[in-house]
Amino acid sequence: MYRSDHVRLFLVLGFLLLTSANVAVAQTVLATIQVGANPVAIAVNPVTNKIYVANYGSSSCPGTVTVIDGETNASTDVSVGGCPNAVAVDPVTNQIYVAGSASVIGDPAFGMVVIDGATNVIVATLRDDNGPSDFAVDSVTNKIYVTDYNVAGDVRVIDGATNSLTLAIPPGLT
Repeated sequence: MYRSDHVRLFLVLGFLLLTSANVAVAQTVLATIQVGANPVAIAVNPVTNKIYVANYGSSSCPGTVTVIDGETNASTDVSVGGCPNAVAVDPVTNQIYVAGSASVIGDPAFGMVVIDGATNVIVATLRDDNGPSDFAVDSVTNKIYVTDYNVAGDVRVIDGATNSLTLAIPPGLT
């Protein structure tokens, strides 16, 4: 880059910073929506305009997922038991994936539940003793990737069509 290009880049970046600072000042809170105890994760389905909040619960849990209608701000809670700590949405299938610990699925092990976004009903439970901690959803392949607390570097794959764990990817695999 030539010196004049650096000056132009600096001016453009400065303008963007000033512009974004002004926009942030103009933002206001539109609504405050009550959710469950200790909300720890949030996901949005842009297709259905619903927001999902994983509520860890009290000291002994049992947690919930609050479902918020983005149009009306009306909310309802789905009991998932245990201590939910992550939530992800597949907007194509309208499935909501919730990970947690301490009996999320009524079992002393770690687990995951799958909620049908149309009915807010749990449609699948997955036992995962490795302590699922987060998700990434690939809507194109209908695969859900799960990280965990207990196994360093291990990533598991859920087949969204069958809601079953299908594969574990060990660390270092390229």
